[in-house]
Amino acid sequence: LASGVTLVVAIGGLTNLRVGFEVTDVIPEDTPDHDFVGEYMANFNTYNFEIVGRAIDYPNKQREFMELMKTIDSLDRVRPINGGWWLPQLISWARGRGDFVEDGIIRPERFYEVVDLYTSMSSGGVAVFPRDETQPDRPLIRAPVGMYFAEGMVVTQHFVDLINEVRGAIEASGLPAHPSGLTFTYWEQYVQL
Repeated sequence: LASGVTLVVAIGGLTNLRVGFEVTDVIPEDTPDHDFVGEYMANFNTYNFEIVGRAIDYPNKQREFMELMKTIDSLDRVRPINGGWWLPQLISWARGRGDFVEDGIIRPERFYEVVDLYTSMSSGGVAVFPRDETQPDRPLIRAPVGMYFAEGMVVTQHFVDLINEVRGAIEASGLPAHPSGLTFTYWEQYVQL
């Protein structure tokens, strides 16, 4: 009987364990630093991050790209910065400027032509994406796929949940992309604890 009670108490205790330390756990209590960090986490709990793509075949992966966008946009605590994703803005810009858009995406064979036109005619975000100019049909080398705010990030579990959700969405998309930003750089260590 005693071992059964001990087992029940142990299982109950395991369900209440939290992941990792809170930032304030590593600062001595009753100090100005502890108070400052506690107030900071409670009141300034928004962090920016971006999804970065490496050598994504954008012309042929637009649909996967749009699905990833919808998934990330639907996550709790996530809000896009300035629309978040440049591809929908590029598609919108290309509509009505020729026969570039078909079935809701830029025709793959015209994709880099649209990027070049957009870059030359506007100051849009696509202009900063490095590309090998000697091979214009080659993929963009490194491009911020989408930019976001992670809001309401108060405790470590919020960060761990966000990291797992974002990484899961990227993995499910099959795109060669990864998240970047303080949220992922600092709190990633808690995912495996």
